[in-house]
Amino acid sequence: MRKITIITLFCIFSIYSNAQMRQGNSFISGNLSFYQDNDNLETQYESGSNNSSENERLSFNANVEFGHFVADNFAVGVGASFYFQSSSTSFTQQNTGLTSSPLSEFTNETQDLSLTLNILARHYVPISRDFAYFTHFRIGYGQGETFSVITQTVNEYEEKSNGTYYITSAFINAGLAYFINQSISIDLRFGTLGYSIHELRRENKGNGNSLNLEGRSERLLFDLSLSSINLGLSVFF
Repeated sequence: MRKITIITLFCIFSIYSNAQMRQGNSFISGNLSFYQDNDNLETQYESGSNNSSENERLSFNANVEFGHFVADNFAVGVGASFYFQSSSTSFTQQNTGLTSSPLSEFTNETQDLSLTLNILARHYVPISRDFAYFTHFRIGYGQGETFSVITQTVNEYEEKSNGTYYITSAFINAGLAYFINQSISIDLRFGTLGYSIHELRRENKGNGNSLNLEGRSERLLFDLSLSSINLGLSVFF
């Protein structure tokens, strides 16, 4: 009798754990990330020269995904990712012993934004009543625009650059889902293994001159650092 009771409780527990991930169900998940930093560095020398630099960076990333369970615990779907980054760098060199005017001064301002469409697959492994481990795989193709302006005040020089780039990528992440209830989970993704190809077409303009550039880069990524941790939310229905 005791053995039958234990087996019955185990079956009920297993059904409850897999209720959200049954074949025919769907989910919508999303996450946002925001990063901002600002650092200043000033160096003074005995000769009277003085170097100062200031760096500012702001980035924003948003992802939304839809998945449908084609089998218990296994879903396929589509998603979209939006990325924006803005950065500014300024550098000034002075010799206060000779003149108060800067010997060299320049600024570099850049903006980068992209949109990527993804095909995804996700597999869950329930490990307790409220937790499930999952692996998340996605293949994406996207397009981005990049802009930059370099200004040298002393020489009255300005260079503007704009370009278009194309991204082809494949990534896999590990994750842990905590189910608040039967419909909502908080997802913690960590670790990234992936491969991406970037193709860039850029045009530089400065002092009446124009230069067209094209390039291609390939990148293999394996990241287990804190920067790979991502927190999101999933809604099941």
